[in-house]
Amino acid sequence: MARTAQSRAIIHTPEASRALLIAGKPLSESIAQYVPFLMNTRDEIFQAVQDYQAGKFAATT
Repeated sequence: MARTAQSRAIIHTPEASRALLIAGKPLSESIAQYVPFLMNTRDEIFQAVQDYQAGKFAATT
């Protein structure tokens, strides 16, 4: 098995917090971003914004 370098991230926050870090191989696909949405095309972003405004996204707490 190949040996790989290890990295460490330290995050200091004034309140209790949680973080999610996801890593993987690059997808080599186009990216369109309009915070908080990240899609492949501008049309997908537009549809996601419409769906969000129409209340089609599940509520999270």
